[in-house]
Amino acid sequence: MKLLMCVLMKALRQTILISVWLCLALSVACSKEPVPGGAEMGISVKSAVMPSLAPGQMTAAIYLLLENNTEQTLVINHIVSSISDHIEVHRTFYEDGMMKMRSAPHVSIAPSGKMRFAPEGYHLMVFDISSPVQAGDQFSLTIEFEGGKTVTGKVDVRRLAL
Repeated sequence: MKLLMCVLMKALRQTILISVWLCLALSVACSKEPVPGGAEMGISVKSAVMPSLAPGQMTAAIYLLLENNTEQTLVINHIVSSISDHIEVHRTFYEDGMMKMRSAPHVSIAPSGKMRFAPEGYHLMVFDISSPVQAGDQFSLTIEFEGGKTVTGKVDVRRLAL
């Protein structure tokens, strides 16, 4: 009886060791480093640029191309960056011969679509800039969409002739 118990215990230990080894091997094989910019989800930020700031300037615009290579409509929910937590989507338009700008919350990008944020159109307005940025600097920008998807990209600060 003791011999049978020893054999069974040895077999059980081997089974447990093999199971643990397989779980570790599978977790290593299936792990994936995140791809910068949210590309692993089919969302990308391209050509993001912000004009350099004048001394004391605390607001600015960001221009970029946002690509949605998913099969779902993406709705922008929230935007933050390493220089400001207060960023809004705005739209410039003409009304009664006057150029105006308004906040455009919850902008959507169609499946397999692109949206260009550019002067005299949709753009990102950055408020309460926390640290001075100059031409040549770079900072991160994270866009959160309804449903929890996010994309992070880099914004280049440049001298722009607008």
